[in-house]
Amino acid sequence: MVKFIIPVTVTGTRITVGTPVTEPTDESRNVFAVAFQTDEAWSGLTLTAIFEADKSSAGYLMASDNIAPIPPSVLSAKCKFLSVGLRGTDGDGNVLSSQMANIYPIKRGAPLYDGGEDVD
Repeated sequence: MVKFIIPVTVTGTRITVGTPVTEPTDESRNVFAVAFQTDEAWSGLTLTAIFEADKSSAGYLMASDNIAPIPPSVLSAKCKFLSVGLRGTDGDGNVLSSQMANIYPIKRGAPLYDGGEDVD
């Protein structure tokens, strides 16, 4: 269940990232998402959110709500910055691609706990 939405505005091919409530942390799963607000240039296109972090990249084909969860594979890259972009395609094979924009630095998350040492 997504808990934190990062707002992104796409005007033509220019992309602007809004301020999130909190920054993404590495190793997080299913709690961070990007909400795209697009202009008329993107109307009628099938939209795919593109995420990049260091050597990892992933795409997410969006539904009509234009919200894309940030894939865990990108957040597990232990990268300095997470970047986002948008691609739109139509039925004739035409593609519109936005610029990529840095979201925010990925903060180090709490390590996985193996349950080996409980504190009384």
